[in-house]
Amino acid sequence: MVGDERESGPPKPHGDPLEAAVNAGPEARTDAAPAARTDAGPAGRTKAGPSDRRTAGRSDRRKNDSAVRGEAAAVVPAEGGAVLGAESAAPVRDDVAAVLRGDAAALQRLLFGRHHDPHSVLGAHQAPDGVVVRVMHHAAEKAEVVLAGGETHEMRNLGGGLFAVLIEDAELPLRYRVRLRFSDGTVWERDDPYRFLPTLGEMDLHLFNEGTHRRLWEKLGAHPMTVDGVAGVGFAVWAPTAQRVSVLGDFAQWDGRVLPMRALG
Repeated sequence: MVGDERESGPPKPHGDPLEAAVNAGPEARTDAAPAARTDAGPAGRTKAGPSDRRTAGRSDRRKNDSAVRGEAAAVVPAEGGAVLGAESAAPVRDDVAAVLRGDAAALQRLLFGRHHDPHSVLGAHQAPDGVVVRVMHHAAEKAEVVLAGGETHEMRNLGGGLFAVLIEDAELPLRYRVRLRFSDGTVWERDDPYRFLPTLGEMDLHLFNEGTHRRLWEKLGAHPMTVDGVAGVGFAVWAPTAQRVSVLGDFAQWDGRVLPMRALG
């Protein structure tokens, strides 16, 4: 499995550590689920060191993962109805709720850290009446989509850190940024990494699987790049037995649930 992810966006005055990480260089690491460095997965996994601090950190993340798993079965009712997840979230029409939810089983796999292609759920997706945008951050209380012209759309809380909105009459490709609001008043605004295409092309994958790729150091790891006019850092890693691979850094609060990568083959 080759994972791919991109974090991007020019600096914005909202105190988002992702923006600093992007402009400072690829100072991040990746996290593969079934290995000693994971933060999600079977309870019997090996811990990554004797340090009490490391053990405590993983214990806290396991508790967080368990809480999200508990919410996963009730993200949204399978038959439609009100969007769940926040007491303040107002009910929406059945047809709109169904569009925001998409595939309920896929949402649950994403929350459980077992979805091979998070980009098929997160990001912008064409819908019959417009474009649905979904984002995920487990610590955010509110989320908004900011279009290129400055138009803002408040997102619905689906539960488990998932937010979604239907932008009526919109079409892909859609240029937008995501604005996240947290309980302490902090606001992060960034380009959504889930709106970009993979940084590895079909020829890269063919040569890699064939064992004849001669310049893998230019493709795997972290590489600064500009895509669609947005400066960022592209990440790719080979993890053939991983169930989930995530990019970790202070820009994701060192939480492996925030930026899961997609499997390309």
